Amino acid sequence: MSKTINQYVANKYTEDIVYHYNDDEVDRYRKTERGVLFIHKDKKGRITERLLKEREFPLSEFDKMKTFSDEDYRERNKGDVREHRYTVSLTSLEETQICSMACSAEDEYIADFEPDDAKEDIRTIDNAMTIMDMYLTETQKSRMIAYYLNGKGLKEIAADEGVSFQSIGESIKAAERKMQKKRKNIGV
Repeated sequence: MSKTINQYVANKYTEDIVYHYNDDEVDRYRKTERGVLFIHKDKKGRITERLLKEREFPLSEFDKMKTFSDEDYRERNKGDVREHRYTVSLTSLEETQICSMACSAEDEYIADFEPDDAKEDIRTIDNAMTIMDMYLTETQKSRMIAYYLNGKGLKEIAADEGVSFQSIGESIKAAERKMQKKRKNIGV
């Protein structure tokens, strides 16, 4: 992506038509009073110049080529920027994970929903499953099973479902309250 941006910027801020190649060679076409000057810089940094003959690159065509070159690089740059916005690199994911090792406000919020020493509110799994089947929505039930029985965290469940971890936490809390209330009502 950087080569395309370099070409776009190199063309945008100069009167020349500039082409950068992957091997660090650069070709420039410069409009002069005598005609189009071709300037080549090789990978070792050596520069050669040559005035092009009118039949090789007509001076009258230079402005058209400059406009075309600028528009072409601009379109390529827009495509690269668009692609970059929707592409996540593995490196940035690793960096994000490393940065998130410290306790954040998000982690503190999640900690409020974590069970205290895995307390067993519901006496048995059978009772819990019966109450869940009777009183919880399918969504609440699947989230409770994922959280308590499968040991998944709020973030993990949220990622699986494509929703925010706050909504998962609130859903589990609401399901717990509903189950507590029903358990008391039926005397379990």
